[in-house]
Amino acid sequence: MEKKFNEYYEFISKQLSPDVVKKIFSGFSKKRPTTFRLNLLKGDSDFLINELKKENINYKKSSYIPNSYFSYNLTEQHALRLDVVKKGYIYLQSFSSMVPAYLMDPHEDEKILDMTAAPGGKTTLMCSLSKNKAKIYANELDKIRYQRLLYNIETSGAKVECINKRGEILYKDYEDFFDKVLLDAPCSAEGRFQIKDEHSISAWSKKLVENSQSLQLKLAVSALRTLKKGGTFVYSTCTLNKKENEEIFQNLAEYFSIEDTDVHPLLNRLPNIQIEKLILNSRKISIYRLLPSEFFEGFTLAKVRKL
Repeated sequence: MEKKFNEYYEFISKQLSPDVVKKIFSGFSKKRPTTFRLNLLKGDSDFLINELKKENINYKKSSYIPNSYFSYNLTEQHALRLDVVKKGYIYLQSFSSMVPAYLMDPHEDEKILDMTAAPGGKTTLMCSLSKNKAKIYANELDKIRYQRLLYNIETSGAKVECINKRGEILYKDYEDFFDKVLLDAPCSAEGRFQIKDEHSISAWSKKLVENSQSLQLKLAVSALRTLKKGGTFVYSTCTLNKKENEEIFQNLAEYFSIEDTDVHPLLNRLPNIQIEKLILNSRKISIYRLLPSEFFEGFTLAKVRKL
């Protein structure tokens, strides 16, 4: 796998600065803890913490994400056997994956789409943040992942309308319909690479990046077509290259009028944030690249308004 990492190093070094690439590879060497959040749809934080204490596990509260925790002693396999997980009191989720839901900032009666929703972490967190009062739609094409989405929604007590359709053509049923759309796009998953885990990079290739970019653009175009004028679009990937992030917005700007909108203050608290400013058709678009670190997988995000 050393050859794969060398190939990736050469690839990403042509797109990002040496300092950023150095930080990325430093992050790849970090061993991250198991992370989870309280599900406030099942009770207040005091009740959920009391239930968590019954499990006799060592954990600490995160200073980055509200109501989130981490443990170095708890493996994911062990966690899945805990009653607090089976009952939906806590949800296993990476800290990075929680961030897009906060950027969405869901409110009561807003019609919100999670376009590629499985396994449901972002969907159910948006339900929790809106106290189940936003009108949330979750779409997933893959049949197996769709069943997992349904299970997690039911377990968490979330109120969601589920859709099982191709995201690329979803606009045909929901043109100019949603107030907010989240597209956590399928990607080449560079943010999850770990030096000590050869499997983490085994599927990566430049061809995968190209194929991912093609699908991402189709999904993003469909997402913006489902969005009302003045609506909010949040785009995220667990990858770091510009082809699957900046270049997506360069292409979108040819079809849509979009510009930066306010981001959640939580974003300013996160470590290793690198911001890329784009000027497209005289409008500013900010790309937030969350570099991998001890607590975070690599992630890239943007939040724009459709004009």
